[in-house]
Amino acid sequence: MSESGLPGENEIRPDVVQAILAAMAGNDSAKLNDLLRSGVSTAEYVEAMSLYGESPASLYGESADLAPDSHQQEFDALRLLAGGLRLTDAAGWPDLFDGLTPERVLRLRELYDALPHGAQAEYNRRYGHP
Repeated sequence: MSESGLPGENEIRPDVVQAILAAMAGNDSAKLNDLLRSGVSTAEYVEAMSLYGESPASLYGESADLAPDSHQQEFDALRLLAGGLRLTDAAGWPDLFDGLTPERVLRLRELYDALPHGAQAEYNRRYGHP
């Protein structure tokens, strides 16, 4: 655990992984959103996805042989999109993009390749392909 009380990037807390897994299995997007905003490490997120039976990369149609920081980029992109919204408040990709600040849009441009295909399409519609 870091000095800030948040987990290190490679730290895996079994209770957090189980909470993520339970939220995913129960299709509880509000709980999952709360967990992601509360300080989940990339390693915890990836571990929960693996236990759930999906590689984070499989959600994006990419190879499982991603560079280690690709998972971090995926995670950062999703957290950036969710921002202060609860996932249950968003009806689709347009809702997640509606509240983006210019700074967050610039950061998403940097993370474009890590965005899910639907988010890439919405980004392209609004801002053009980077």
